[in-house]
Order: sequence, then C-alpha cells, then structure tokens
Amino acid sequence: MTNIWLIGQLQSELPVNVLPTTGDVLRMFFYHHQVEKKTVPESAKLSSDKVMDMWNKAKIPTTYHTHVVEKVKSVVDDYKLIKKNKNRQSDEQRAREKEFEEKEHMLFDIAHQHAMQLIRIQEDIEFLEDQRGSRRMQKSGIDKDLTKKEKRTEQRKCKEEERKEREQERMTESTSLHLSSSDDSDMYYKKQISEVEDSLSSSASKKTRTVQNMLSSPDVASALDRINLSDRKFTVLAAAIAQASGQDIRDTFLSRSTVHRKRQQHRSTIDSSIRQQFQDRDKNPLLVHWDGKIMNDDPHSRTDRLAVVVTGCCYDWL
Repeated sequence: MTNIWLIGQLQSELPVNVLPTTGDVLRMFFYHHQVEKKTVPESAKLSSDKVMDMWNKAKIPTTYHTHVVEKVKSVVDDYKLIKKNKNRQSDEQRAREKEFEEKEHMLFDIAHQHAMQLIRIQEDIEFLEDQRGSRRMQKSGIDKDLTKKEKRTEQRKCKEEERKEREQERMTESTSLHLSSSDDSDMYYKKQISEVEDSLSSSASKKTRTVQNMLSSPDVASALDRINLSDRKFTVLAAAIAQASGQDIRDTFLSRSTVHRKRQQHRSTIDSSIRQQFQDRDKNPLLVHWDGKIMNDDPHSRTDRLAVVVTGCCYDWL
C-alpha cells in the first residue's frame, strides 16, 4: 500500500554513513508530500535541508540552497513525466524506466563546482570520488582530531575578539583620563593649534571657491551660450581649471546636471532683466511682425506680397 512505483518504500530519514542517492532524496520527498501532506515547494525545501546537512557533516562544500531545491524539483518532474506513461509497453518507455532506475542508485550530487580545490583533507576527496562511483566507502563517525582542531580554532577566535574589546575599552578610558587632566597650558596649545587650522582652512576655502565662482557667474553662463559650449564639455573644462588652481576635485560638487541647472537659472535671470529694462523705457515699446505670401491676383500671374504689423502698449497700427 505504501510502495511507490519505481521508488519503493517512503523514508523520513537519510542514510547516515553515506551521501544520499537520488532514490533516497525522492523517497524522502514523497514522505513529506504524501504522509505529512506538505506542498511540493515545502517538501523540496525540507528534503534539501536534510541533504545539505548530510553533506556539511561530511565536510564537503556544496552549491547554494536554492540550486539544491531546484534540483530536487527537477528530479521529481522527471519522475512524474515517466510515471505519466507507465502503462505504455513500448521499448522507449521501458528504456526510460531503466535509465531512471539506474539514476536512482547514483549520488545526488550537490557539490560545489570547485569542491576538489576547496577540500583540504585528502580522505574527504577520496570519499567524494568514491560516492560518485562505486560507493564502497562509508563514514566511520565523527572525526575527533578534526573536531578538536575546529574547537581550538573557534576558541582562538573568541579570545582574539575579547582581546580587541579589552584593548578598545582601555583606549577609551585612557583618552577620557587624558582629557579630564588637561590644564591651562593644554588649552593654550589647543588654541594655537585651532588658530593654525583656521588659517589653513581659510586658505583652503579660497582655493575651493574656484568652481563655485564659475558656476555662480552670469557672465560665464553668457559666454558659454555665445560659443555654444555644451554642459558636459564645460564640466570637463571647469574641473581642469579648478585642479590647475590647486583645488581638490574630490571635495567639489561638480557634475553635468549641476552645470545645466545653473545655466538655466542664469538664462532665466538675464531674460527677466532684459524684459524689465525693455518695459521701463520712457518711450512706448513697439513690436514689428511681418510675413510674406505669394498671392494669385489672376489665373495667369502671381504677386509676392509682404504683410507688416506694428503693435504697442497704447496703440495698434496696421
């Protein structure tokens, strides 16, 4: 009643002394799926967790967990495809069933693609090669020597972390004591140092004003429009000028979008100024509009005519 076609009896655990085969993984998958009534993704995840746990105990590097889950789902899909046509008696169906049964006895390989280079113990390399082939070797249990080495390594790491924490606390305490014991002479020296730093920062700030001055100048923006220089080219030019004047480019906010935004602001300001000057004149401003048009006076001749319109604030001439 509990036997599954081509797979056998369900099992809730994997073999202990060897790495699991494809059949072992399928039997565990269907145990979670049919007995525990889990969904396919949940059953694939639970089976993948136990498979990776076995490989980790064997100290063999594995691929990512998501890849293992996808591989379990792929094997299940292959099985369902073969089971769908199990009533067929064709030679192709029998060949597929035989091939799948042989695959069940092979290792469910989830090793890292560079596992042979990552493994440092020769016995682990030989064990992996055997599991991929004849599968005659078995794990004898916990490697006591390796476990002791890993435990000592972990203890050294813990002691190193504790030492760093103590050193950091000692540095903090010594700094606080030094600050609390400072006297007037220290304050005098600190004042002298701050004055020197202020003078240096003021000189440095003068140097860092090169790019800002160029960006905030309407004359520079007008000159760029006259010579038709693009924003990107001006950005490169401004960076070269600032660097030649001794300014550190890394401390300057200079980009093509900044140049474009500044040039738009200057154009808007200049436009508003020209309009205001035009409207503030003593004489009323006039606007002249004209356009040409070829008129058909008769079917045999054409005349080129020019229409001119002059408009102003207080009058309208035609």
